[in-house]
Amino acid sequence: SSMKRPRSLLILLAALTVLAIGAGLLNDQDGDGSVGISDVASLIQSLGGPLDTTRVYITVRDTITVFPWGESTSPAPGPGQITIASWNIRIFSTGIRDDSELGHIADRLQQCDLIAIQELRDQEVIDRTLAILANRGHTYQAEISSPVGRGSSFERYAFLYRQDKISVAEAGQIWSDPGDLFIREPYVATFRAGDFDFTLISIHAIYGNSKSERRAEALLLDTVWQTVRDTNPEEQDVILLGDFNLEPDDEGFQTLRVHLRPLFTGDVRTTITETSLYDNIWIPRTATAEYAEAWGIDRFDQRVFGNHDEAASLAVSDHRPVWAKFWVDRGDDD
Repeated sequence: SSMKRPRSLLILLAALTVLAIGAGLLNDQDGDGSVGISDVASLIQSLGGPLDTTRVYITVRDTITVFPWGESTSPAPGPGQITIASWNIRIFSTGIRDDSELGHIADRLQQCDLIAIQELRDQEVIDRTLAILANRGHTYQAEISSPVGRGSSFERYAFLYRQDKISVAEAGQIWSDPGDLFIREPYVATFRAGDFDFTLISIHAIYGNSKSERRAEALLLDTVWQTVRDTNPEEQDVILLGDFNLEPDDEGFQTLRVHLRPLFTGDVRTTITETSLYDNIWIPRTATAEYAEAWGIDRFDQRVFGNHDEAASLAVSDHRPVWAKFWVDRGDDD
């Protein structure tokens, strides 16, 4: 949520931040690789100051956007880290995306090292996006799935990754679903970055006509996760991410929650309408010590489009990217 504040308050907060940095009191408190307003909260906490359930991040147009405690504001990885993201890019197709729109999308992608993309329609739009990124000096490669879906509605998945930081250990493959239990079967690939090797399972769950349809798929995800993990018992860093079309506290995830925990919970929203928390990253409860306890949501609709939902959705997406940071230089925990 966001709320208006007088310009004088913005000036005061900015001045206090500058003074704190100059005095050496304020540095990268939250480990997000940058110094800014988000670190003021950590500084106040360390000094024993009053705490609330929220912190603030100053954006343009005299708006203060309220963030939960713990959320980092910059996806830029710190030294020895990578940032993994998940993003449903609305109808990501070369037929409806011009270069200006792909430029906006590339702006979001280049902040992260590996991005699981849902709602992809064709490979050509990926090739065009990779070319835009390359022209900016960002070299990414892509693992792209075959089409998945039912009837006349098909999509693909993709994993985009920085070639200089991440390599593919096992190529992407669609999860075997002979019973056609999923409208779009999950996509699985294994990667290595420094000391950290990990498997990602990307999912774009059914929306359907009722919540019961969504829960039916959600209840199967623990089986998917265990099947993927058991394929290589020595690899315990199996991470599930994507657009689940359900809130993480829904009863459909009761079995999954035994083994995994969602990084995005509570009063945060991943759709630009601020109505839903559908996008998430689930990590194992007893593995993945590489998780750097830093996560965030890229609210591009507020920062770039001034909270104009229609313009943000048409040019970019109706979903926001979600991301988390992981250590890659501390040895592999499995």
